[in-house]
Amino acid sequence: MSNLFTLATWNLEWAKPAKRDAIRDRIGAWQSDILVVTEGDHGVLPSGGHVADGGTTWGYPVVKAERRKVILWSRWPLEHVSTDVPTDVRCGRLVDATVASPVGPVRVLAVCIPWRDAHVRTGIDPHGRPWREHRRFVAHLGDVIAGHPVGTPLVVMGDFNQRLPRARQPAEVHGALVAALGPLTVVTAGANPLPGLSRREVDHVAISDDLVAEEVFGVDRHDAGRTLSDHDAVIARVRGVKIPAASVPRESEA
Repeated sequence: MSNLFTLATWNLEWAKPAKRDAIRDRIGAWQSDILVVTEGDHGVLPSGGHVADGGTTWGYPVVKAERRKVILWSRWPLEHVSTDVPTDVRCGRLVDATVASPVGPVRVLAVCIPWRDAHVRTGIDPHGRPWREHRRFVAHLGDVIAGHPVGTPLVVMGDFNQRLPRARQPAEVHGALVAALGPLTVVTAGANPLPGLSRREVDHVAISDDLVAEEVFGVDRHDAGRTLSDHDAVIARVRGVKIPAASVPRESEA
């Protein structure tokens, strides 16, 4: 059985109804095995599959009940699903799950990392401090990655809200994200835009050394002269090089 996976992620900018059919068709055409949608809803997902989302408590009023900051979709069952974060980290932006793929478990962290001005002037409790929400989330993400046990492939993907390598974000903010990702390889990073794109993206796919990327490209946000989202999509086809045949317990489960 092949151990080649198609990973895809796209921030949909809370897509308006007039764009939803085109977005759904585009996502379906990718035939993803694992998909992360940010700022979207379940209605744009491929049919079938298995789904988990981060919930609705991300610190802003929920204008439409179906909206989610982050959604994880998988062709295969999801196990050990968690959305837990520390009390000083904003909820609703992380889904931590193990994909029970046919060739072994793959842990996925689906993320929508807060942007620089999250809760600075808006939200339920604005605090006026740029990058604060971002840095707290990244610090927790780093703890999760550092605690991931050896033996199970790890994928982190979604909206990182930073270009990699550094663009205009503060050096310390960039450094904190790089440190948090630790041993992972961000296969969507680079000084030049991905094939298919005209600009560098803030949506990324990072993988552990149990996986190797065979193809990485972007899908432009435009469609027939209109803009579907303020983000482009990114897609990575990766191959497992050390996928185990059976699940390895996480440290918290051992």
